Amino acid sequence: MFCTLYILRRDGKKLPVDEVRAAGIAGWLWMGQNPKLRFPRTDAIFQPRQAGEHPLMLQYAHVKRIEAGGIMIYGQDETSPQNAYIRQTWWLVPSSFGSTPTLPP
Repeated sequence: MFCTLYILRRDGKKLPVDEVRAAGIAGWLWMGQNPKLRFPRTDAIFQPRQAGEHPLMLQYAHVKRIEAGGIMIYGQDETSPQNAYIRQTWWLVPSSFGSTPTLPP
């Protein structure tokens, strides 16, 4: 799904609304079971539209809510040190190329 991603946390802490709204990233979202693992888990992978950008991953991803034109997904930040759970939350707004996204609530 093509959408705009807003990352709502850094190091497990909520970011200020102004900072979140200023940092939307356009790209493609995939969410599903990770078949490469011995015990599959649900991951969300976001591939930014900008060439050369690395994909972002949210481990143990769960849809928290769907409302106000967007989808909230939470899980574990992929950059968490081993055995450390650092919560991450994404707000995703489905869009088409060139459309204006709905800002996070």
